[in-house]
Amino acid sequence: MKRLYRHVMLSNEGVKKARWHVDHINLDEHFKLVYTIHAFTHNRLECLLAAGLQSKPVNGFGCSDCACKSHLFYRLYDPADEVVKVFRKYGLEPLVEEIL
Repeated sequence: MKRLYRHVMLSNEGVKKARWHVDHINLDEHFKLVYTIHAFTHNRLECLLAAGLQSKPVNGFGCSDCACKSHLFYRLYDPADEVVKVFRKYGLEPLVEEIL
């Protein structure tokens, strides 16, 4: 039964199959999502932002539709300041939202 749980997630619409990489990682008991950093834009900047964070990538994570090595990076420290800096470098106003 636990294995089945790892492949589903709760959403506002009820129980759904995990679809995105972050859905799968969020279901892992060793991971705790504490905040998100995002920005509103009409441009596709995910790869550019990921390139700005390059170091210690988790290969193949979040980049199945592009040529990047990864869109997830390992840090021993809280990367919020680094991520905000990269967002601003590309003219984005980052929004930081804590997850309760």
